This record gives sequence, C-alpha cells and structure tokens, in this order.
Amino acid sequence: MAGKDFILTEQNLLFKIMVLQLIHSAQEPLSKSQITDFFTDFRYADYFRVQSVIFELLESQMLIEGPRSTVHLYRLSEEGERTLEAFSDRISEAIAGDIRAYLSSQGKRICRENSLTANYDRSVGGGYIVRLIAREGNQEIIRLDLHVTGKEQAEALCYNWKIRYDEVYMQIVDLLLQ
Repeated sequence: MAGKDFILTEQNLLFKIMVLQLIHSAQEPLSKSQITDFFTDFRYADYFRVQSVIFELLESQMLIEGPRSTVHLYRLSEEGERTLEAFSDRISEAIAGDIRAYLSSQGKRICRENSLTANYDRSVGGGYIVRLIAREGNQEIIRLDLHVTGKEQAEALCYNWKIRYDEVYMQIVDLLLQ
C-alpha cells in the first residue's frame, strides 16, 4: 500500500509542477478551464483531478486567484515561482513540448478570452447593470457600464461583447473623434 501512496504523491507533485509551468510559460494568468483543457486535451488527468490540484496549489499559496468578471484567473505567487524553480527538472522534455504545443495552438484564444470581461448584476432601482471591459495586457482600453431593463438584454450585451468588442470600440472612438 505504501508504494501506491508514493506513486500517487509523486504524480500529484508532478501535476502541481505542470500547472505552475503551464502558467509560467503562458506569461499571463490562466483560467481554471484553460488549465483543465491542457490536462484533458493531452490526457494527463481528468477534470476532477485537475480541480483538486488547483485547489491544493491555492491552499498552499503557490497560486494567486484574481477575479475578472465571473472567471477567476490564476497566476503564480512568489512561493509558486520558487517552487517551480526548485522542481522544474521534474518536467520532462515531452511534457514541456506538450505545454509549448498547447500554448502555441491556443495562445490567441487564451489571450482573447482573458482580455474581455462581460457580466451583469441587478440594479438597485430595477433592471440590470452590465459591465463590459476590454484589456490589452494589464491595461484597460475600454470599460462600459450600461443600464438595461431586462435580463435578456443584459445577456445579449455580454454575449455580443465577446464577439464584437473590437467593432464596438472602433465605432465609439470614431464617433467621439468626429
């Protein structure tokens, strides 16, 4: 039984180091689903195992969770950076190659997903307040807070922001420059 526990512990350690390496290599915070996608796409672990590893990394303060709308993005803490530095030799060249391949193929999607936020809340006076934000890196390039009367309108604004923000941004800039 002790041998099996050792294998599970070693595997768990490897998964933690892989999460740290993935976020470090991305050079930007990643969402839980982006981290999970890597592990499931390359068949390293299932959804529940990845969630457990992320939770353990948060509990041990190796990851920092920062909210952006309804999606939380994870970045390395100083402790996470030190841990990765100490254990990075555990990442095989094959795993490092998979991380590079994932970030190469999904990098633009990840960047776009992380640069746009859209959410809504009930307004005290009735209706909904919709918050739409676009970022380039850590810099906000536009933030809109809009009041709408119905939940369907709020959902439509959030959905359309994700696919048309660049068009909306350019139209606002053009109108204001006229």
